[in-house]
Amino acid sequence: MHFKPSYEGFLSAIHPEDVARVNEAFAESVAKHLPYSIEHRLLMSDGRVKYVWERGETIYSDNFTPIRAQGTVQDITEREKLKAELIVAKERSEAANRAKSEFLANMSHEIRTPLGGIIGLTELALKTNLSDQQRDYLLKAQTSSRALLNVINDILDYSKIEAGRLDIEAVEFRLDDLLRNISDLFGYKAFEKSIGLHFLVDTALKGTLIGDPLRLTQVLNNLVGNAIKFTRQGDVVLRVCPVAHDGDRVRLQFTVKDSGIGMSSLQQQMLFTPFHQADTSNTRIYGGTGLGLAICKQLVELMGGSIEVHSLEGEGSTFAFDVALRCKNDDPRTLATLRGMRVLVVDDDAISCRVLREMLESFGAEVHTCNSGEAALIEAQRTRFAYYFIDWKMPGIDGIETIRRLRATLGEAMGNVIMVSAFANKLELLSVAHREGVWIEQMLKKPFTPSDLLEALELLPSSGFTMYEAPKFHASGVVLLVEDHEINRQVARENLERFGLNVTLALNGKEALEKVRDHHFDLILMDIQMPIMDGFEASRAIRAFDTQTPIVALSAAVMERDRQRTKEAGMNDHLAKPIDLEALKAVLTRYLSSVPPSPSDAPSATEAPIILEGVDTQALQGLGLRRDKVISLMHEFASGYADFEERIYALDPASEAFERAIHSLKGISANLRMRELRAQCIRIESVDKDQLSPLLALMLHTLRGLIERIDRIAPAATPFHPSTPSSIALIQELLTHMDEDRYIEPEQIDTLCAGLDASYAAALRSALSRFDYAQARRLLEAKIQGQP
Repeated sequence: MHFKPSYEGFLSAIHPEDVARVNEAFAESVAKHLPYSIEHRLLMSDGRVKYVWERGETIYSDNFTPIRAQGTVQDITEREKLKAELIVAKERSEAANRAKSEFLANMSHEIRTPLGGIIGLTELALKTNLSDQQRDYLLKAQTSSRALLNVINDILDYSKIEAGRLDIEAVEFRLDDLLRNISDLFGYKAFEKSIGLHFLVDTALKGTLIGDPLRLTQVLNNLVGNAIKFTRQGDVVLRVCPVAHDGDRVRLQFTVKDSGIGMSSLQQQMLFTPFHQADTSNTRIYGGTGLGLAICKQLVELMGGSIEVHSLEGEGSTFAFDVALRCKNDDPRTLATLRGMRVLVVDDDAISCRVLREMLESFGAEVHTCNSGEAALIEAQRTRFAYYFIDWKMPGIDGIETIRRLRATLGEAMGNVIMVSAFANKLELLSVAHREGVWIEQMLKKPFTPSDLLEALELLPSSGFTMYEAPKFHASGVVLLVEDHEINRQVARENLERFGLNVTLALNGKEALEKVRDHHFDLILMDIQMPIMDGFEASRAIRAFDTQTPIVALSAAVMERDRQRTKEAGMNDHLAKPIDLEALKAVLTRYLSSVPPSPSDAPSATEAPIILEGVDTQALQGLGLRRDKVISLMHEFASGYADFEERIYALDPASEAFERAIHSLKGISANLRMRELRAQCIRIESVDKDQLSPLLALMLHTLRGLIERIDRIAPAATPFHPSTPSSIALIQELLTHMDEDRYIEPEQIDTLCAGLDASYAAALRSALSRFDYAQARRLLEAKIQGQP
């Protein structure tokens, strides 16, 4: 290229779009007496464009007058071409990432919707009358469903972690509930491999914690799952203890220790790298994607902690992490009856012995341990114990035979027995024991938490323990539920109604918009993806004339951009599907008024206690029941079960009707704190039919005595009468529930049956317990019409 050696000639060779920028850079260089450097385009004589990097300086005379400019021009066309290609590739990559995110969000919704229905219906089924075995199956189905949900969340979480958009929640939860989920999920896996799974939990950790239980569970599930997977024999121990405490803030340390294959130092260095696996062998014995621990590290750091690992090849691994939480000391359990008691723990597993000993000693017990049934027999002859915790599967004589010999030696002087086992469910163990002629008061299933231990003690006859019961949640207000999916709608509606809310339904956004125009609502729960009009469009339309009513999005989409879209549409909050009850309570608490216990229902400080042998009336009054309500409940029970002996003997002991009758009596005796009667019902449910007769006779003797004592108590002054307007309204409500095949709360049945004659109340309860809504409907309609 040739041009005149002039500034004008220099500019004429530059691409017209770059002339002004180059001219400005050159002028600045001359004015400041500095070299210049600039990238620009040259327009070639044949029409081609070249990219150049020009560097130069100005030569001055003695009096600083510019004489000429000199410099170099480097062709960078190829570099700019590569740079442009990289920009295009980057844009394509970002587009692909957006497409991936859209795919993940859509798949999240498609998978979560049916899974939410499964989890929700399982929760509703668990609120119905079930046998212990059915409840056990449903609880495990619920746990497995939530585990599947966590897997889906893990896949989505990694995408959010990469983008730095993963949110940490701050909701209330109980550590025991979290650990029970881990036990349900991994207990059987450990049992299959003959591995001991143990929880060592500091008993000072009582009450409610505030943090993110879902993310904490994700980390623990990964660590415990890996520990079991990489352990062929031995034990896996999960320890939880506070390492710092300041006011309502606590830092908890979780340690998962196993006796597995261990790792080399090189493997440990790469352990938290995404997609890296400790097992790099060709056989890929253990498998896995190598993603879990990378997510764990990110989650722990987001929760204000750190994670580390210590391991030796062939000697196992220990993972430890800490998280920052808040806590509320709201656990009112009393343990005075255990303080100073002598307890014997019999287990050949040293870790199990240690777990039980630490828990019991923290509750004030004097604990003795031995590692075999033979040693227990010797120890029991030297010392009298109030409680025996005896493992089932032990070498030599097993736990059942140990109990048989102890009873033969000590007779009536022997204390309460709790069988400890990881190898069977409660019904199976009790059935085996009874077939061998051994009575066991209670079972404690490994791994267990401090609350599990206390619950086992509380269920013993005359134990005197008072267990924590979560206060019932109630709110007031009218809620519009907008949901097109039938199962999700049913689950959400029933849960909202359980909380005392008045619920109106809408099947899509258009229907919701019409209802909001015509009626006032205190809260709107709005599904996002619906036909006719989706949640976003409906919310924007509502906000055009109503800016006050809170709108909460219901969506299986949980990416941060989804939450942002809900805000842009005018929604106040976001509730992920499937709906977690604790999260739902938090939302309702945030936007609605909670309902405190009615003064008329609260116990009076001046009310005299009720003394009734066989009933823990103090516990009933402690639940917030007035004295007259407790008395009314007792008389209702006596009336409803006055003819129970006649009815039970008319049934075949092998029939389902017999089982339902005993199960129903067990349930109501538990609710009314009739501990001895409940324990006897449990015995009847767990024995073979050829051993039934003496236990049934004993239970009926207990029932007769209880009814006689109740009859001697003056009845409450104002019993419920079924002809009042409020009772007729209740009957109409129950008829509506039956039309929709919905579950009827026991409290509603109790309220309705109070004051009815015994035969009518028994017939109504029987029909409802069998879900024979046709018969129940006939009885209720007859009552409305005033028929006898």
